[in-house]
Amino acid sequence: MSELIGLIYESISSDAGFQPFLDALVQVLDCRGAFIAMKPMEEPVLAASWVSNISMSVVGYYSDTLNVSGSEGTQLQTSPGVSEIVVAASEVEPRHACFFGVQCRRGQESFQSRELAVIEVLLSHVERAVAIHVKLSEHVSRGENGLKRLTEKFGFTSAEAQIASQLMAGKSLSDIASMSRRSRETVKYHLRNMFRKTDTCRQVELVSLLARH
Repeated sequence: MSELIGLIYESISSDAGFQPFLDALVQVLDCRGAFIAMKPMEEPVLAASWVSNISMSVVGYYSDTLNVSGSEGTQLQTSPGVSEIVVAASEVEPRHACFFGVQCRRGQESFQSRELAVIEVLLSHVERAVAIHVKLSEHVSRGENGLKRLTEKFGFTSAEAQIASQLMAGKSLSDIASMSRRSRETVKYHLRNMFRKTDTCRQVELVSLLARH
């Protein structure tokens, strides 16, 4: 259990997302498949999804069918049949929904109580991790949009835009050089170009101008 929980939180910043956790979950529970999906409340399409041995049509069905808006806590949906599936739908962040589904092993008509207990424990961690993932994604998106605006507004190169962003975050030239693996002289060269492009001559003046934009 502790290894699965660890994988959940490792997924937040991993390039593979929640895929390693789902693959491990399928093996540990010996279940047929599992999925995690995120969806903005006011949009018809998923923002992201990870699946292990489950069709995307199933993910799409539950994300479209289960109503999260206005609900309190988590909804559990079961579909008895050849292989029962349990799906939890919950609001993890304002305007964002999380869907966590697990399908029991092929030929098994329903989950055993111990399996449901494991899923219930993991659910709270999944919801927390997805909420953090949403915040992190929004933060990265805002940062990327900010760099794009600086590039378009002042004609900065990508290197100059990154340095501008770090200056606005309060980093010194030495810090920026260390973080970007550039020499301090290279950073100062980019800074001089930024002074020229913004018609400024001091670092504090440059940062003040950038902050207004």
